Amino acid sequence: MKAIRAILHQTSANYRKEETVSNKTTYPLPPISTVLGAIYEACGKDEVNDFRVSIQGKYESLMQKPYLNHAFLNSVSGDRGMLVKVPNADVLSSAFVQVAKIHMGAKGNFESDLNLKIYDRKMLSEYRELKNLKCEFIRYKKENHKSDIATLGKEKADSILNEMLGGFDKELKKYYAVTTSIKYYEVLTNIDLALHISADDETLDTIFKHINDIKSIGRSEDFIDVEDARIIELTNALDKNIVCRNTAYIPPHLVADGNIICSDDSEIENCTVYYLNERYTIEKNKRIFNKVRVAYISDFKAVKESKDIYFDDKYIVAFLH
Repeated sequence: MKAIRAILHQTSANYRKEETVSNKTTYPLPPISTVLGAIYEACGKDEVNDFRVSIQGKYESLMQKPYLNHAFLNSVSGDRGMLVKVPNADVLSSAFVQVAKIHMGAKGNFESDLNLKIYDRKMLSEYRELKNLKCEFIRYKKENHKSDIATLGKEKADSILNEMLGGFDKELKKYYAVTTSIKYYEVLTNIDLALHISADDETLDTIFKHINDIKSIGRSEDFIDVEDARIIELTNALDKNIVCRNTAYIPPHLVADGNIICSDDSEIENCTVYYLNERYTIEKNKRIFNKVRVAYISDFKAVKESKDIYFDDKYIVAFLH
């Protein structure tokens, strides 16, 4: 069977576990969805048919790095964070401009200069004007809207409210309170990956042509070097001489059935098992991932033939989906 074997190197990477927040922990190897996404990004999703991957590799060390986290609050008040403006609030952008901040330990609000450190006077004035317009709008709606409906009709009364809203409400929503805190993420260093990709001939050719277009795996800054890429032949013929010194994701049944054994003779119950994201469907504007159960093992070899185990001249290959 034909397959692509790609040998990659990364100086550092974080393959984030999606459920982690305060400490962004990492998988020891990139999950299936991360590898598929990198390949689709390089080739174009519509340019390739379905393909399968095998993922193995090793890393030198794991470290924890601090970073400054910005949390956008759902309301603005002087005792909670810093007032900022997000100029491009309609797009997925976290870029903001600092406007003002209450001095630490002091009491105050953004409607008064008392105890206020001002970064941008013009934007602060704009915020105050918009805030006053909103207060006036709320007062008018509370005092007059019902009587307007009675005298003018609902359509005309609603039209008056919409005129009052104008563009100020949209502009006001560009202002947020932001708090900062120290959080952490894990980083793997000096990572070597061996990826095997199986597909039909046309898809293999397309992926192989674009293999050097894969820029990163993990975060956008987790760049890769493609040290070697070639199309090889895989065989099911058992080769007991190959001992894999890497760590790898393996279908759990290959360990449970005794086709693959670890150097320490670990049973499947003693292996680390992950449920990794694979492909997804869109349901109600949300990505719903298919989960694939894998065993994470190291220093292993194949002792029994299986239709799910392949060999090249260096690696034991088990496709995950």
